[in-house]
Amino acid sequence: QLDEFFMSTILGYVAEICALAGILIYKNYLKKWETRKVFQLVAALTCLSNLSAIPLIYWRLFASYPFFDRLAIIIEEAISVIVLNVNDVPLTLLVSTRCQPGNDATVFALLGSTRHFANQFAPFAGNLILSLLGANPKDKPGDRADVDALNRLWIAKFIVALTVLLPAFSPIIRLIPENDIGGTATSVTRAE
Repeated sequence: QLDEFFMSTILGYVAEICALAGILIYKNYLKKWETRKVFQLVAALTCLSNLSAIPLIYWRLFASYPFFDRLAIIIEEAISVIVLNVNDVPLTLLVSTRCQPGNDATVFALLGSTRHFANQFAPFAGNLILSLLGANPKDKPGDRADVDALNRLWIAKFIVALTVLLPAFSPIIRLIPENDIGGTATSVTRAE
């Protein structure tokens, strides 16, 4: 019931507007927070965003009302893009202040390639999770086996929601320097 125009154009506009909103939220409200706290807040918000999608989309509460179904998809997309951009700003600032002079382009290329790899790898990881859960419908739409497979989608979304919390609340968060405010603390290794 979701057409190509909605999926590409409408969600595209929502993503672009919300990207700007995420940057403004960071600039106006979170700039003075410690970078560790921003990452932990973003992880918690991402987890809550993913969990909130379970009743709206995967249990199909609004399936009989197409307008509300589309609205739920727009809201989930908006929240995820805002949270992503609130996370990206301090990460970029953190990396930029830790670079040796002259290595900025290399570090940002490495950061960009890592993000690209993650974006390319994520669908495969998602397909693996869906396959392991048996949430891959194979029959004609509307068949009982198809409905049973789709009813397990919420478990995959729940797993994704919990894995978002791993980096922010694990020992790896200690790699970010303490008292780093907005990713602008000077690095010990930075040449003056």
